[in-house]
Amino acid sequence: MDIPFLKFTKFYYALSGLMATLAVAVILFFGLNLGIDFTGGSILEISFEARPENSLIQEKLNDLNLGDMVIQPTDEKEVIIRTKGIDESMRQEIFLRLNAISNAKEIRFENIGPVVGRELTQKTLTLVLLSLAALLAYIVIAFRKVSFPISSFKYGLISIVALTFDVLITVGIFALLGRYNNVQFNIPIITALLTILGYTINDKVIVFDRVRENLLKHNTGDFKELV
Repeated sequence: MDIPFLKFTKFYYALSGLMATLAVAVILFFGLNLGIDFTGGSILEISFEARPENSLIQEKLNDLNLGDMVIQPTDEKEVIIRTKGIDESMRQEIFLRLNAISNAKEIRFENIGPVVGRELTQKTLTLVLLSLAALLAYIVIAFRKVSFPISSFKYGLISIVALTFDVLITVGIFALLGRYNNVQFNIPIITALLTILGYTINDKVIVFDRVRENLLKHNTGDFKELV
């Protein structure tokens, strides 16, 4: 049985518009809880003889005023600790406390300045904009032979709107999580957003390609029925 999903187009538009508006409002009012990849800070990677639980590491370091500390286990024995920027004396203090829990060995320590964070932000935005421009150009060229009833340029614009919506809603969710669950917006999340962009682009190209195929094969005046 055919499902007349286009019958509810106005509802879809209203729901999408509401979700996008809420996402923008949340981002503007709450902002993003940026990780040290963007704000600057320190990364300390430690290998333990027997890696302790994250809660125990947190408890041992709580009174050192390390900012929004992130503890990330990497395998059975190693852990990465991300903190605000610290000096050499604080680094030694952290290591001594962790070594007291279980025999520990420092694998890596580095400070990341906010300048690197700005670079990453600019490169990410540039990559996204280039992806959108490439998508628009590809769809305009690919759909140049099916300019009726919708021009090929509009197919491209529709794709960009859909991409923006997908990413905007996701970023809005992370703004909420950052406010109420202290989830940091960092490079892995940027990678996830780029993955969403990739899948969304793939989805739009496949769907639009089938629409193009049907437009070329079937001479029908009912565009909604064809879709």
